Amino acid sequence: MAVKYNLQFPETKRQKLRPAFRQPIESALALESAAHALQNRASTSQNKARRAAVSAFYGDNYEKSITNDAELKPAEPWHGKPSKTAFPWAAATAQHTEMCTPATAAEAANRPVGALAADIICLCLGDNGDNTDYCKLGNLPTGLTTGTPQTAASSDWDSKIYATCTGNADKEQLNQTMLAAATATIISDLGRGGIIGGSAPNAAGHSGHANAAILGAHHLGQAAPGCGGANGNDDIIGRASKGVCVNYKNLLQGDGYIPWMTKVNELSMELEVIQAISSEGTALVKAVQAVEQQMTTLLFVGDLIASAEEPEKTQLASSPSDAQ
Repeated sequence: MAVKYNLQFPETKRQKLRPAFRQPIESALALESAAHALQNRASTSQNKARRAAVSAFYGDNYEKSITNDAELKPAEPWHGKPSKTAFPWAAATAQHTEMCTPATAAEAANRPVGALAADIICLCLGDNGDNTDYCKLGNLPTGLTTGTPQTAASSDWDSKIYATCTGNADKEQLNQTMLAAATATIISDLGRGGIIGGSAPNAAGHSGHANAAILGAHHLGQAAPGCGGANGNDDIIGRASKGVCVNYKNLLQGDGYIPWMTKVNELSMELEVIQAISSEGTALVKAVQAVEQQMTTLLFVGDLIASAEEPEKTQLASSPSDAQ
């Protein structure tokens, strides 16, 4: 700091200033230690937030496959995707009927309701042989080919869906308000995609709002509605009481929950922690600036005092010769 201000401090001056600098130096060292601890906490929360987001989108298996935290890179946009064999969809016997209405949270793991990307497949792809563009992506999807539905889902996700779903993601800073609003929108859309077909819904089949937990387009006919795929050719109601949708009913009964939403909640909590750490960091910077100002003041005051003493010493030293 003395060099910064071009102040000359011989050892005699340094000795006089050391006692005055002891306390601010101790404060500076304590602040340095606090800064390192704060950085570690921030890194931990950022990694947890990234893992929660990846898990919500692609499922636990994909998130756990990232064993090195350095690969998470929370300060950068995430563009990683699971391989075709790791995409959250079953490898065989995996049409809408088998996939889009899981019975339990365990069954939903790394499947629709457990991974948001898989939910989007339920909404956008048709069953085997149905390449209707249900989500109006502008590109005809392959659909859930019977022999290799996981590969088909992954391919359509990579080439037809992903870019549309994430088009503006890199331009926005994720925050709790955005997450809460997006989750609330999905919840409010449950049951709103029903389309009445040629026959009116049957009272018995629709008792208790049978479609209240369904997200996406589905037919309301005589039987209770389900997410068993559509008729193809952009015909949502061609298959009685079916649809391109995902049904959360089994997981929302009692104290049930939607697995990917719990991960979104974890993400939101970590973002809150990160925000609090950021506030602590701001306070820490102000404390560092105060210590720096204190040291600067001590330097200048010390230099002024030492400089004022020099003429007096010079005068005393020259007095005998003057007398002669």
